[in-house]
Amino acid sequence: MSTGISLWKRRKNPHIDGPNDKLCEKCIAVPFDAHKPPFGDELNIKAKYRVLFWKVGTIQWIQEHPDCPLCRILHFLLIQAVQQGQQPSKYTTHDGVRKWLSTCANSHGKDCNPSWSMESSLKNTPIIPDLDHLLLIDVFEGCLVEVGLYCKYIALSYVWGQVSNFRLTTINKSKLMRQKAFHVIWYSLPRTIRDAIDLVRNLGGRYLWVDAMCLTQNDQEATRKGMEVMDFIYERALLTIVASSGNTANSGLPGVQETSRWISQKIETIAPGVQLAVYIDFDNLLKDATYSNRAWTFQEQLLSRRGLFFLNGEVYFRCRESTWSENTVHEFDGRDNMRFLSSPLQTSSLFAPDSPSFQYRERLHHYTQRALTDQGDALLAMTGIIRRISDKMKCTFLQGIPTAVFDQFMLFQGDGNLHR
Repeated sequence: MSTGISLWKRRKNPHIDGPNDKLCEKCIAVPFDAHKPPFGDELNIKAKYRVLFWKVGTIQWIQEHPDCPLCRILHFLLIQAVQQGQQPSKYTTHDGVRKWLSTCANSHGKDCNPSWSMESSLKNTPIIPDLDHLLLIDVFEGCLVEVGLYCKYIALSYVWGQVSNFRLTTINKSKLMRQKAFHVIWYSLPRTIRDAIDLVRNLGGRYLWVDAMCLTQNDQEATRKGMEVMDFIYERALLTIVASSGNTANSGLPGVQETSRWISQKIETIAPGVQLAVYIDFDNLLKDATYSNRAWTFQEQLLSRRGLFFLNGEVYFRCRESTWSENTVHEFDGRDNMRFLSSPLQTSSLFAPDSPSFQYRERLHHYTQRALTDQGDALLAMTGIIRRISDKMKCTFLQGIPTAVFDQFMLFQGDGNLHR
C-alpha cells in the first residue's frame, strides 16, 4: 500500500508535496484522511480492500483505470482474493428469503403457524395484546406510525454494544412521526438499523419494529409496558431479523448493502456430476457470536417464529421446524423439505406438554450464562418465557420462581453471573 498511500498523502497536501494528477476521479473524491482508518496500519490488507472497494466504485471501474495507483492495488487484491476462493457478494438473495418465508408459511404446521396467526383470526384484533397501539417504522413513508390493529411487520433483534445509538424520546417523537423524518436522521442511525430498514423494503415489507426507535426510551411507563409484552412483539412478527454478526449496532447486516461481505465455499468434485461441499453447523457458529452471550436476545431468539440470521458472512433462516442457509441446496417439496439438527434452544419444545418445570430449568441454565448490563433487568428479560411456562404450569411466579414447585427452584443454581 506504500505507493498508493504516498500519492494519497500528496494529493491531500498539495501545498507541501505538490499536485498529483495520477489518481482517478473516484479515488481523488474519497473524503478520507490518509493518516486515519481505513488507511491506518492497524487494519489488515483485506479490510483495507473491502472499505476502499465500495468507496471508489465498481470492479469494472477499477479494471478500466490501471493508471491510477490505488485502482492497481485494488485490482491486485481482487485477483488475490478470488485465487483464495473468496467471492465478493453484492446482496442477500431476496428471492431466496421470500421462498423460505413462503415455504414456512404454507407448508409447515402449527409450531410455525399457530391458529392465532391465521389472517382470519387476526382480522380486527389488537396488534399486541394489552397494548392500545404499537409504534412501527414505515419504511416507505420514512417515519414512525402508531398501529392499533394487527398488520404484518418484521422485528429486529440485535446487540446495542458500546456505540452511540439514536433513540426515540418524548422530545423527538412528534418529529419522527412526520413523513420522511428518517431521511433527515438517516446517518445518525446505527448501521444495523439502516440495513434492516433497507432489507424490509427490499423484501416487499412495510413495517419494522426496533426497540430503540419504537419504545420511548425516556418514558419509563411506556418502556415498561413495551418490555412486558416483548414476547408478543417478537412472536407476532412475520419474521425477526437477527443481527448476529459483530459486537455493536454499527456492525450492520453483511449482504444487505453492495460488497458488504465476502463469502467463500470450498467445493470438490468427488465423482462425475457429484460435488462435495463443507457445511458448518449453524448452532456451532451461533454459540460463539456476541449475540448469543447477551441476556436480552435470549427470549427474542427463542420466541420468534422465524428468524433471518446474518452470521459469519452468510444468511440463515430458522423457523420452528427447519434451518436453511445460502450455501446449501434445498428441495422444497411440501413438508418433506431438508432439515438439519434441531437447536438446543428449539422453540417448539418450550410449548411441549411434558414437564414444563423441566423446560424452564433447562432455559434458565442457558439464560444464566449470558451477560446483562443491568442485573435489575434479569427478570424483565425473561418475562415472555415466564409467561409461557406459567400458562403451562397453571401457576403464578414469585421473583422468577414457579410457586407450584417453589421448593425445587429455591435450590436452583445458575451457570453464570445473572442474579434475580
